[in-house]
Amino acid sequence: MASMMIADGKIDEKELSFLRRRALKIGLSSAEVKKIINETLFGNFKIEMPEDPEERYTLIIDMVIMMLVDGHIDEKEMELCKSKCVVLGFSENTLPIMVDIITQADEKGLSYNECIKQQFSIYPRNYLTIV
Repeated sequence: MASMMIADGKIDEKELSFLRRRALKIGLSSAEVKKIINETLFGNFKIEMPEDPEERYTLIIDMVIMMLVDGHIDEKEMELCKSKCVVLGFSENTLPIMVDIITQADEKGLSYNECIKQQFSIYPRNYLTIV
């Protein structure tokens, strides 16, 4: 997610806040977050891709939210997110669907999680499953 945050060449306060909240949720300290950001800025941070499909799914959702959180989708962010989708083993159709789901959640004032839970009633299952 840190790489997504810096993909457009600037660190937005909303992106940083989202990254910090997610990091705290998974038990990372502020110092660890700062280290990850610095290592990402200098190209030294390597992410380990989760083995668990649910964790990979959560990671791609978080990356899409990070891409959208500043209210602007930069082309570099979109390309990075597309490549991460493929690396995580998702269909190439996953990204536009996730962007759509999360955008709809914002427009309707719903939680992202609630909209994502409803995903299979909105989109065909094969677009969202790991290939």
